[in-house]
Amino acid sequence: MKIPKLKKEFYYVIGFSLLLLLLFLILRVQIPAVQKRIVVFGIWFFAEIYLWFTIVKTYSYFRNYRSKSKKRIFFEWIITAFYWLPAVLVGLAALSLAKNSVHNINTTLYLTIMGSSVIQYLIKFVLFSLLIPFDLVSYLIKLFKREKITFYTHVQKGRSIMLKSALWLYLIGLIFMVYGMIFVAEDFIIREVNIPTNNQIFKEKPIKVVLISDLHLATWRTQEPIKEVVQIVNSYKPDYILVTGDMVQFTSKEMDGFMPILRGLQAQKGIYSVLGNHDYSTYANYENEQDRDADVDRLVALQESLGWRVLRNESEKVMLDSNGKSFIFAGIEFYSPTKMFINKGSIELTYKNINPDDFVILLSHSPDVWDSIKVRNLPAHLTVSGHTHGMQVGFYGKKYKWSPGKLLYKYWGGLYYDTTDQDRYLYVNVGLASIGFPSRIGMQPEITVFTIK
Repeated sequence: MKIPKLKKEFYYVIGFSLLLLLLFLILRVQIPAVQKRIVVFGIWFFAEIYLWFTIVKTYSYFRNYRSKSKKRIFFEWIITAFYWLPAVLVGLAALSLAKNSVHNINTTLYLTIMGSSVIQYLIKFVLFSLLIPFDLVSYLIKLFKREKITFYTHVQKGRSIMLKSALWLYLIGLIFMVYGMIFVAEDFIIREVNIPTNNQIFKEKPIKVVLISDLHLATWRTQEPIKEVVQIVNSYKPDYILVTGDMVQFTSKEMDGFMPILRGLQAQKGIYSVLGNHDYSTYANYENEQDRDADVDRLVALQESLGWRVLRNESEKVMLDSNGKSFIFAGIEFYSPTKMFINKGSIELTYKNINPDDFVILLSHSPDVWDSIKVRNLPAHLTVSGHTHGMQVGFYGKKYKWSPGKLLYKYWGGLYYDTTDQDRYLYVNVGLASIGFPSRIGMQPEITVFTIK
């Protein structure tokens, strides 16, 4: 049995791989957050190069120029430019961010470039996932050569048809993305949720709580959407407003221009917030950790200057009346049981002054904390979270919901309840902003209105 020889394309792949690995090492030094993305980066550069050489080989690009028309040659270069443009833009944007403070660049332009490239990479990922089985079957047929030429031909035809369909897939994806940018990304949906309780306090006097999450202020092209959010929230005249993190995308300076707008948020009894993973300046470059910590402190100070109570692994008792009836708001800093994100949360500190029979509303940017709360049987009648954005893609109706986010997150959006304790709920808000790509497809930005009774 003769194993096919390695072709020169293999060596090209090795060369490009080493080049991209060098780029990764540079970014790893410049942007600490990249250190936790090595697997994703590895899959990305392998798929990028694999797909490109597949296209070159299938359509004989850059070969036999003498027999090709000028239109054909021009078309090949256009396809090449479109294929590599996202990678070049993403690379330049990432290097620009690595060399400069995020506030020495146009963050909105930066995020638009990065986000607009995502749709192409989603399509490339689908193609990559489909090509691998085709090529694996083709290789095995070649390897064993058992007179299966007819089947091999069918495999190659199917592969060719799939690649030719890529353009249509790209156009359809682009249409959906543009539609999501124009008609969905700033079309806020208000979800009203009733939270039942056996607590006599709320049966006698229900409270109204509005939840917003994931504002990512640097991602908005104008301030108008945030003004609309404030208007909507205030129209419900809530007793309390809860903000579950990711106020900013990079650093606290993003809040500066929005302070007059955010100051307009009005709750009759108080506004409470916690920090999300982006609020720790994780995605900005600092010379030392002291400067990073100082920016986090500044973000907290800005929120407190608005009259908000920022809960950092702590709790606060809230009095409902003069007779001593009360409940507790508890807030945990960003909690992550995996190494993919930073972990600043401490359940022990958060529950330090909480008794088992207290009625607790827990704020946590990440919904992952809920399982830990359940395992420890800690009081948390309602836990409110954000973080997932519902992957910004999916369907979220009154009875049915679906998102690819369910592949990454156990709790990706909406209301969940503990099957062992009907008096314990989790609600995951799918966020206001669009990150990753500047669009939402079937997953509208959300404002949640709770009635606890």
